[in-house]
Amino acid sequence: SHGTINRKLATLSKMSGFAAERGWVSAKIRVGFRKERQGRIRFFSATERTAILRYYTERGEQEWHDYFLMLIDTAARASEVETLQGRDFHDGAIHIWHTKADLPRTIPLTERAKQAIQRRMLSDATRPFGYATEGARRHAWDRMKVSLGLEGDEQFVPHACRHDCATRLLRATGNILLVQRWLGHRTLEMTLRYAHLVTSDLERGCALLEG
Repeated sequence: SHGTINRKLATLSKMSGFAAERGWVSAKIRVGFRKERQGRIRFFSATERTAILRYYTERGEQEWHDYFLMLIDTAARASEVETLQGRDFHDGAIHIWHTKADLPRTIPLTERAKQAIQRRMLSDATRPFGYATEGARRHAWDRMKVSLGLEGDEQFVPHACRHDCATRLLRATGNILLVQRWLGHRTLEMTLRYAHLVTSDLERGCALLEG
């Protein structure tokens, strides 16, 4: 796909720029990136959201309930939650220092998210979610996915928790800039992928035209 090709080209471009800055090559290679299609943004229905968390609660897997709750209520990336340290949680928020876009940000927590991280800190005050390695996370998610009968849904992945939170935020506030800051996107273009999911502004525009 064009997306996969672009990821490889981005690596080549970075290597070339690194070499050019040090005088190892005469100039940076000019890379022509391919146009990517905007993929579908998978978010959850209220029923799915409840079912995800109930699955782990009913099985006594509180640690996975708390982990996926953090993803759903913060829109933090899995890696950001997994590397979170206890000292990064205070004043009812988490402070994320190392991000994909190299833009540290602070995310306020819902009451249930505060309770989730407080429970995890009773087990490990240094790395509350350190148990959630990539393999363990995938295994925990896939078990739940099969239980809900969604094994055929390729878009139903842990990263959809980020999409879900962003979609709920935008629907509740109508503020695309707020969502951009919350997600830690460097450009508004990334966040605008969610805009087509919210029609309230367009409906208000239609009402004005009717007037």
